[in-house]
Amino acid sequence: PDLAKFLAASLEQREKLLTEAKMPVDPRGRLKFALTYYTGSSDTVPHVPERCFAADGWKPDKFTVPTWSVLPRDDKSLRGVEVRMMNFEDQIASRSFRPMQVCYFFQVNGTYEQDPIFGVRKRLQKLTERSAYFAKIELVTGLSDPKSAEPVMQDFLTHAMPDIERVLPDWQKVNADK
Repeated sequence: PDLAKFLAASLEQREKLLTEAKMPVDPRGRLKFALTYYTGSSDTVPHVPERCFAADGWKPDKFTVPTWSVLPRDDKSLRGVEVRMMNFEDQIASRSFRPMQVCYFFQVNGTYEQDPIFGVRKRLQKLTERSAYFAKIELVTGLSDPKSAEPVMQDFLTHAMPDIERVLPDWQKVNADK
């Protein structure tokens, strides 16, 4: 199915879309994609992996902020976006130990941010904006290390971002209509 039509038909406030795609490069690997759209309160940025995954027994080991060239441009080249890339270690002995790689970033009022506090929350509290939204784009894989996960995640985003951008608000148009 057309991803843009599927997402457009499904997006509602605080509705979470979850799609899984198998990665042929590693039969043990799985890539989980979530696009979560929010409007309304700027009090907090909910459901970031550092908080949610920790509650399930995963310890964030380290994180980096690489810039990935995955965003489409009109001239068919790609522009960069900073993502928060994190390695999580399983802390529950009864589960088979396996690391987990997670990356996420946000689109907030038409721009991209990787920081939930100083990026997203700060933008949402801008008093000159009459309306606001943000969407979290998150990828999760069980690949063993960030070096093997990053190219898989980048490849997925390079192909998915045109459809993702099509279903999120065109902030220039929103502001032009005011």
